[in-house]
Amino acid sequence: MAKVNFSIKRFNPEKDSKPYYKDYELNVPEGATVLDCLNLIKWTQDGTLTHRMSCRSAICGSCAVKVNGHPKLACK
Repeated sequence: MAKVNFSIKRFNPEKDSKPYYKDYELNVPEGATVLDCLNLIKWTQDGTLTHRMSCRSAICGSCAVKVNGHPKLACK
């Protein structure tokens, strides 16, 4: 496992005046996708984190995110 820092852009229009970044540190299992990591963060650190996913097969595009400024499919 490798320890990785995730800086995730958050925004709740009911509470926040503007978007902000929240940092999470995660021990990432070998072979994990970005989507796996987002799910682990949601399940173990912050239940308020929400994200879209559908097929988990890199077909539908529902899990598209920016990783280090580049568009990626989180499930791939």
